[in-house]
Amino acid sequence: MEIREEDTVRANMDSLRLISDREIPIQQQRMGTLTASFRKSLESIGDRARETVQSQGKLGQLKDKLREAEDEMVKALAVKTRKEAMRMAKMDAIAAQKARVEELKRSAEEQRAKRDQYAAIISQQYLGIFLSLCRLVCTLFMYICNFM
Repeated sequence: MEIREEDTVRANMDSLRLISDREIPIQQQRMGTLTASFRKSLESIGDRARETVQSQGKLGQLKDKLREAEDEMVKALAVKTRKEAMRMAKMDAIAAQKARVEELKRSAEEQRAKRDQYAAIISQQYLGIFLSLCRLVCTLFMYICNFM
């Protein structure tokens, strides 16, 4: 019995060895494939990491350029705003001068009208004085003529 048990155990061991001998190369191949896949993944991750670092560098440069462009735009906008403010101030000054000129024209017209009115009054006064003098001269002439 012992031999039979020993044979059974040996047969089991041989069977297990055969299975193991067949499984080992399969598992080694799987391990090799897994290792190769892992290496490829690591290489891919390394490539992506380098690309990311390069992209971050480019992004930093682009951000710097954008800041410079924004600064230039702010300066240009400030210049434009100053010029616009100066233009508006000049337009306001011109409008004020035009209003002053119109006011002076109206004042000159009023002064001319008053002058003409005063000239007419003075002319009437002179005419009245002249007529009074004429009457006086006539009266004197008649008075003198009566005495002669």
